[in-house]
Amino acid sequence: LGSIVVNQGSLVVADTNNEEIRQITGLTPATATVRTLAGAHANIANGVSPAGALRLDTRLLKKPIAIALGANDDVLLSDQLDSQIRRLTWFSEAPAFDHPLAGARGAIGIQDGFANAAQINDPGALALAPDGTLYFADYTAGIAYLRKLTPDGIVLTLAGTAGAGSRDGPLFAAQFASSRLGGLAVSESGKIAISDSV
Repeated sequence: LGSIVVNQGSLVVADTNNEEIRQITGLTPATATVRTLAGAHANIANGVSPAGALRLDTRLLKKPIAIALGANDDVLLSDQLDSQIRRLTWFSEAPAFDHPLAGARGAIGIQDGFANAAQINDPGALALAPDGTLYFADYTAGIAYLRKLTPDGIVLTLAGTAGAGSRDGPLFAAQFASSRLGGLAVSESGKIAISDSV
């Protein structure tokens, strides 16, 4: 379950097992309300789809596992079982719209490339850098990888190699002990912190 606080002062969460993105407003027990932004139970009463986007009531999520805050309160997410990185645009009274950023349904693997031509296997933790680069964890066959999506839409693998361990060194020689990196963070200077736990 990932969560972010958006500029409107509400909490947006990845409700992984329900396969939905949800918003919680009024963050006190007496005033809190929950609204589904994307997924099977999203409100479809309002909104017009931007060009190239799909309303998420017609394109269901499959295990949204991690989210990050993008520009203009956009929600960036790892859709684990769809093997995609996606961006949701949403407004206070309208449903969310889906903009796939990288990976494609049915094309599973670890392959760098442009946007939907790249292959993603099992995306997880996300972190957005100040320059607009989105770093994300990916996994295949028990191996954890650190990858990035550049602002111009290129997916590149940065670190990870076969075998579990804690070996330091050049990016492709370094090992992670966990097949699932627990979290990512990026500083204002662009330094990346990785939570690697067994």
